[in-house]
Amino acid sequence: MKKIKFIRWMLVALILTYLSLLVPAQAQVVRPEIMGCEQGCPVVAAGFPMPFLVDGVISPVGSVSINPLVVLFVHLDEFVPSSFAVSYLFWLALTLIAVKLYRIQHP
Repeated sequence: MKKIKFIRWMLVALILTYLSLLVPAQAQVVRPEIMGCEQGCPVVAAGFPMPFLVDGVISPVGSVSINPLVVLFVHLDEFVPSSFAVSYLFWLALTLIAVKLYRIQHP
């Protein structure tokens, strides 16, 4: 029973991580093939607390698509798995803390 509840909270954290794509951000990206970006240049990104979706080379400049089908299958933007893991763990910890505080207040 506890395993099912934990999986439910993991899904809630995954949804919150996806919704964090609505938070605009900037990221430094090194692109040696683009003149002026050999050392890194700021690009549009999305995700909180770590931007995990970065404006790709083939996407329209200055835009990040948060449509899940585009993110998963079309690959217009760059997905950063390590930043996604940090963001997911952040939202999972926040979810579990909120559940724990709720259970303390409402036994």
